Order: sequence, then C-alpha cells, then structure tokens
Amino acid sequence: MVDEVKYEKTSVSKFRHNRNAAVAEMEGRGWELIDEDEGRLKVTLHFQRQKKPVNRLLVGGLAAVMVTLFAMIGILATLEDDDEKPAASPTTTAASPTTAAADDATDAVSSEPSTEASDEAVTKPAEPEATEPSATEILTLENDKTFAAILAEPENCSSAIAGWVEEHEGAVIQFDGSIGAMGKHGDYDTRYDILVLPGDDGSQTGIGPSFQFRDVNMSDLHLAGDVPEAIGVDDKLAVTAEVVGEIYPSRDNWNCLVYLDPISTEVR
Repeated sequence: MVDEVKYEKTSVSKFRHNRNAAVAEMEGRGWELIDEDEGRLKVTLHFQRQKKPVNRLLVGGLAAVMVTLFAMIGILATLEDDDEKPAASPTTTAASPTTAAADDATDAVSSEPSTEASDEAVTKPAEPEATEPSATEILTLENDKTFAAILAEPENCSSAIAGWVEEHEGAVIQFDGSIGAMGKHGDYDTRYDILVLPGDDGSQTGIGPSFQFRDVNMSDLHLAGDVPEAIGVDDKLAVTAEVVGEIYPSRDNWNCLVYLDPISTEVR
C-alpha cells in the first residue's frame, strides 16, 4: 500500500524589498513557495514541504517491545504482592457489626461527589486569547525625538543620518517636505528619481536628509487628496513612506541619499 504524501505548511511575513531573500532562505531549508499575499508594506509568503514518512515497521516493533515490557512489570509486581501479603488469622474471619457499619459509612461518604474539583474547574481562569500584533508605528516629528533631530541635521551626508537609516530599515515615517530636484530615471520618459527634502524650501533647503523616491512613476507615489495633473520642483508634499534602509553603494562611499518607498503622497 502506497502511503499518502502529506505536507506541512507555514507562512512568513516580510517587507517587500526583503521578499527574494526570504524565499531563498526558506527554499534552502526545504520549503516550497506556493502562494503569496502582497500588502502595501509587506508580503506574506506561504510555503509547504513534504512531511518525513513514518517508518511503520519501526513503530510497530517499538510498540511490541513496550507491550512486553509492561507485561513483565505487571507480573513482577503481582509476585511481590503475593510474597508480602500476611496470612489471614482464623479468628478474624467475620467482621464485627460495628466495623461493618463503619465501613458502610465510609463508603457512603467516599461515594459522594467531591465539589473541590468542580469548584476549581469553574473558577479556573480561561487562557488569554492570542492577539494580532499592533499595527506598524508611524514615526513623526511629534512622537520620535530621534527622527526630529535627523530632519534638522545640518549635514545631509553625516554619519548620524547613515546610522539612523541602517537602524530604521522598514520603518514608516511621515513628514512635510518639498521637491528639491526631479529627473527622468535612465532612459524612461515616465519614470523619475525625485529628491524630497524636509520642510517647505524645496531646492533651497539646506538641512536634513536627502530623501529620494527612486525609479517611480505617478502611480507609485500613491497620490492622495487633491491630485494634480503633474508635480515638479519646489512643490510641497505631505509624505508617508517606508525607509528602504540601503546605504548605497557602501558606508565608506555613501551617495548621501536616503531611499524611500512611497505609501502616501499628498500635494500640500
């Protein structure tokens, strides 16, 4: 008889830019990607892998050994009981009426259902239900002093900004900014690299990180509110975005850009 192939399944939630690395890691552990659900920030990857078959001969042999072992233990225990049991005295063949009555009373008391166990079952607190993790916190000027300090950093290539970027990969930030520069990405006509600077001064901004929406089109910006036909340099934006966390090309030779993945962009 051919055993039915059975699978075990699991799901992993990762930020979108970590999706390929997560798939490679799981496949290296023997999992197969069967489906995925993509959200605004994260992608949930669903995997399966074949369960290892159970050796029925081994299980059956172990069961037989255990049955034999328990049988031998039972026999030995019976023999010990027979050896230790004292011989009955001829004068104690009949129980006295008083003793019999006491035994009956004891049996009656012990046969009454105990309320301690039932009371314990009633009063035992229920196990807490599992709760879903809280939604991703959005970092703003008001709720994160470190982010506020980064937006006011006088040097856009400072080590403080680079360190913050590496520590906050995947974090969601929200701030008021403006477009400092905008150009076509490579040879594309409708894809752009957009430099977004903190504050309202656009191309004249002199402080804070140099944020960039890299290789995006208008739909990638997820424009909200009163959507204009076009955007350009010095336009003021309300930005909600995910920190990509990449220091490119390296920490020692950083291009001073902080890459963002747009979540919501509104022209102010």
